[in-house]
Amino acid sequence: MAWSIGGTLAMLTAAAHPDLPMRSLTAFGSPLDYSAIPLMALPRLVGRFVAEPALGLLDAVFGGVPAPIVRTAYRLTAIEREIQRPWFVATHLADAETLARMERVDRFQDEIHGYAGRVFHQLATSVTVDNELATGRLDLGDRVVDLADVTVPVLALGGEDDVLAPIPAVEPVTRLLGSTQVRFVRVPGTHLGMLTGSAARDTSWVELDAFLREPRANGNAPAATLPVEQEVVTTGA
Repeated sequence: MAWSIGGTLAMLTAAAHPDLPMRSLTAFGSPLDYSAIPLMALPRLVGRFVAEPALGLLDAVFGGVPAPIVRTAYRLTAIEREIQRPWFVATHLADAETLARMERVDRFQDEIHGYAGRVFHQLATSVTVDNELATGRLDLGDRVVDLADVTVPVLALGGEDDVLAPIPAVEPVTRLLGSTQVRFVRVPGTHLGMLTGSAARDTSWVELDAFLREPRANGNAPAATLPVEQEVVTTGA
């Protein structure tokens, strides 16, 4: 199981090393087509001209992208939440469960790691700017990894309010992976909310539980507890 870019890396790992003892793969909010992420349009455009020198400077000075920069950038994608934090706390003082959930999210964000130079260079250029994964293939120089080589059952979840990995950026998993058992499900929530939001226990985690119990079950069988309007299921070829 993996979240965000971790899910993308897990798919690439499954494709590159089919001999690994992997029973199934679940990816929460893992984008494959970066041209379908409106938030990334400007960074991708600017990156075509300044990515190499900027990445070289970060690598020379910090050895990559430091964790504080990554955490700040992540928080900026939910700037409305940060601005409204004092009011949110004030209006939920008597709601211990809600405040505890907010604290768990904050702790998670505070523990996000930085990116090592080589990894971030590949993510920023090949994956983000050049959008190679939209073709299903990633050229690593000494080898090309093809997502069509994934053979294990895959569950991919896309958050309906996710701005970092919106549905159109995640859904290509149904046509790019070689596994004939690819299940794609829309769930409510933001990029992190699909994991930690108040609705996650009745949506994302229900889907995950059913999938882990029987990864090779019919991909077109919807989870009984999910409202139909919250789910889109596709079987990849």
